[in-house]
Amino acid sequence: MLKLLNAALLLTALSVSGPAAANSTQRPHLAASSQMPEGKLAMAPIAFLMFCKHYAAQCTADGDASKVTMTADVYAQMVAVNKAVNRKIVPDAAKGGMDWSLETRVGNCNDYAIQKRDALHAIGFPMAALSLIVAITPNGQGHLILSVRTDRGDFILDNLASRVMPWAETPHKLLKRQSADHLMQWVMIEQNTEVAAAN
Repeated sequence: MLKLLNAALLLTALSVSGPAAANSTQRPHLAASSQMPEGKLAMAPIAFLMFCKHYAAQCTADGDASKVTMTADVYAQMVAVNKAVNRKIVPDAAKGGMDWSLETRVGNCNDYAIQKRDALHAIGFPMAALSLIVAITPNGQGHLILSVRTDRGDFILDNLASRVMPWAETPHKLLKRQSADHLMQWVMIEQNTEVAAAN
């Protein structure tokens, strides 16, 4: 019921069609991203495994494509969801990192990331295109963010930024993320000179 309510609110706020139904050929005015280079298999975070046990439907692919076709409407949806969830959750630095919740309104980066993922999926984004990423912030803190795979590259949604940005422009060191092929598997992120030059 909560998921349906959130989806209805987002659809009302966005007033645009989802990516599966978008017919617009207009491309958003933003720098194209690139595909995030992935390496060998990595251990999934323990908190993620606990999250999947509690929210099983969040950790299975829905059989759709693992990429979204980028249009102006799709980009606007990503921006709107990023801003809406950033506003909806009150940050709580004291909250532990093991309890990821789709219901909380007071939380940390983990809650922001999974609620954005849930909100995008509710309006038509395929689950396989939405990957959680474990990162390290410039001040050395562990951080969880969301990436969206598109035909124009990978983009980042972050509770520390209002802008949806190409992955190479994030100031964080990206460590690992969910595999597009198997949502329960994680892979290392091979950051390279492209990222160093962008930062």
